[in-house]
Amino acid sequence: MKNLASLLALVFVLAWHTPSAFGLGASFPPGAEITQQREWPEGLADILNKSDRVGGFFVNANDYFYFSGDSEAFNAFLEEMSKLKDAPLTVVLLEGRQRATAPWDRDAAAQPEADWMTCVLRRGWSYDEPLDPAAPKDKPGFALIVNAWLGGQIHEDRLRIPVDVKTVFASKIKLSIRCPADNLKVGDRIPVDFTVANEGKSELDYLEYPDLAENANGFRLEAKGEEGTALASPDIDMHGDAPGRWMKLPPAKSFTKTLVLNRFALLHAPGRLVVTGSYRLRGQFAVVTSNPVTVTVQPRTPAEMTAYVDGLIARLNALKGEQGRDDLMRQLTYTGDSRILPALIDSMYKTKTPFCRELAFNAYLPDKAEIKQQVLAAATKSGLTPGMSSFLWCSNITAVEMYPLIDRSLANDNPGCWEPGCRAAQTFREKRFVPRLIAIAGAPGTNANEQAMWALVRNRTDEGIAALRRILSGPDERLKKLAADVIRTAYRQPGEENLFLKPGDFPQEYQKEK
Repeated sequence: MKNLASLLALVFVLAWHTPSAFGLGASFPPGAEITQQREWPEGLADILNKSDRVGGFFVNANDYFYFSGDSEAFNAFLEEMSKLKDAPLTVVLLEGRQRATAPWDRDAAAQPEADWMTCVLRRGWSYDEPLDPAAPKDKPGFALIVNAWLGGQIHEDRLRIPVDVKTVFASKIKLSIRCPADNLKVGDRIPVDFTVANEGKSELDYLEYPDLAENANGFRLEAKGEEGTALASPDIDMHGDAPGRWMKLPPAKSFTKTLVLNRFALLHAPGRLVVTGSYRLRGQFAVVTSNPVTVTVQPRTPAEMTAYVDGLIARLNALKGEQGRDDLMRQLTYTGDSRILPALIDSMYKTKTPFCRELAFNAYLPDKAEIKQQVLAAATKSGLTPGMSSFLWCSNITAVEMYPLIDRSLANDNPGCWEPGCRAAQTFREKRFVPRLIAIAGAPGTNANEQAMWALVRNRTDEGIAALRRILSGPDERLKKLAADVIRTAYRQPGEENLFLKPGDFPQEYQKEK
């Protein structure tokens, strides 16, 4: 059970900002004892139980605790927190007050006021805290962030923050934005430069990503028309797969990053836009907002749009390799022109970057029925890709429609589609897939082995169980470890997976926690 034996608060499956991002969460009853978790820094629960805790919640592997107290109580809390080992501590000082709210609370005013909040973030489970490459994968570690509000019982002039604790004054981090492009028209990519300046006295930690066009972690843009109505935002994941790395911004320094307004606002029409930027610092609540800027988008006639799209498609077709493909696909996506669909589907087999496809399918291309039919036709001929599977799932595809696509994906001559085919076979289950799943599970030189093993578990047959046993007793150490991990996980999970394996399928050593 997560954290508390008595944690029978409301439990939610939380759908955040995208259909693909889900999390399990619940509120902690005020005053209930927090139990020490196995991988937490030793002694953390004791500290959390000493102070006046007025609320809290968890989401997945991350825990958030609210406290009430004056400056002296806060100083004592920080002194103890700073002594924890292998858990870097950051304090973020914010203006104003805060209620002890959870993400699902509908009435914030009904919650008690809090003076500080402790975030216990498992690395790899939060976009704020990526995995540490130096840490073991099975023990990624935690980061601790304490947000303190200076509008209540805590006063800045009475703080005694330990010298080895990093402190960030949110009010000393400034954000400005500007659009560096002129003569913009409907369908153009609209760049916006973000400049973050550190006017405080301590370094600011921030995450550097290789491509902010793919990963907008922490950054946001909002666009409003002249009448003050906010433009609709594309409902897609704003986070890429590439891991970030921590950078340090010294006092009196700044950094500038360029994002694309089309990522944050659906731009289908000309007009004069009022654009505001925001940047979220580490720690849940520290958000810095820019002053608004004005961006003017000129119209394109139908003939001009046709010429523009044809030119981009011609450049795409002229590519000799893959360099530049994603960039052109992004530009095509922002046109919202239905003629880009064949090129978009073709790109799904040529690049792993899902951003432009998700944005086009979910936001910029209006005819969802036509998209589905063209994707089905392509997958029937060539097999599934990860982007296709997620789109078809959201399009309410039936099992009858999906089975031929899985057959083609698992085919012996189609190894590039094995992994998405195996994933699809875990949901759209059919025993006719088992012979190919057995072959893929033991195949050398493919990254689809693990997903094929999971598909054998979820499409349980005696033949599939025998195949997994052969892998466990075979000579390939990599495959043996994959199979053992899949089987142990399937037995241990309280959800649907353990319903597929029978107690007699594998020895007891695989049915107990390792």
